[in-house]
Amino acid sequence: MSAVPGRSQASLHRSPQGEGTPVNTPVPALNLADMRRRKPEQGVPSPCISVCELDLERTRCKGCHRTLDELRAWGAMTDDEKLVVWERIEARQAGATV
Repeated sequence: MSAVPGRSQASLHRSPQGEGTPVNTPVPALNLADMRRRKPEQGVPSPCISVCELDLERTRCKGCHRTLDELRAWGAMTDDEKLVVWERIEARQAGATV
């Protein structure tokens, strides 16, 4: 599969139209309950899904929906602070502007 200019590898998949045809495949919806099942060893799991690319406004990660400030601070946050970020992530995916 070859890269298409202006598209991340994550937005490409094999389709009936041909190999590497770009499609608008949404990034999977993130939620805390699912991540806790995937990463039981983490108290409050990181929302990172290894799709590290900024949105067009360069304010938020397309993969985990965290802002740049949230990304920078994550490692130093308490579990309570991380839970607040998770609430924001879920709200952003629902269309809220937080």
